[in-house]
Amino acid sequence: WTPHDLDLYTTQRNMDFLLCTLKLQGYHMIYINTTNDVHYYNSLVATIFTVAREECKIDIIVSASLTAISSIFHYHSTALMNFISHNCIFCTYPKLTLKQCSFINPFVIFSQALKRSTLEALLKYHDRGIRYL
Repeated sequence: WTPHDLDLYTTQRNMDFLLCTLKLQGYHMIYINTTNDVHYYNSLVATIFTVAREECKIDIIVSASLTAISSIFHYHSTALMNFISHNCIFCTYPKLTLKQCSFINPFVIFSQALKRSTLEALLKYHDRGIRYL
């Protein structure tokens, strides 16, 4: 597996500035995913914009809350609960992450019927070498 895209998290307040900055860098909009279309369970994601330049793709995840990172902690598993900010590297479960292990978020499983998109996301990371505990 090789990385082919980047996820940037932002707030609604900073969304226009970020999109404008990326446009000035030569990126163009290729897709907009509104709240009705967000295909995985995360109530704190308002919108997702996808921009591209040549072979580089960036997904801009716009938080529905006042903080950009709050949605990270509502994903299906701890494998996604890591980020780099302007002043730190954060890893929720460093020992598990370094061993390519992850917990599944119990809220995603027990709060409602498990969605097909959630299962597909879990399988995607399993295929990338993540083991679920």
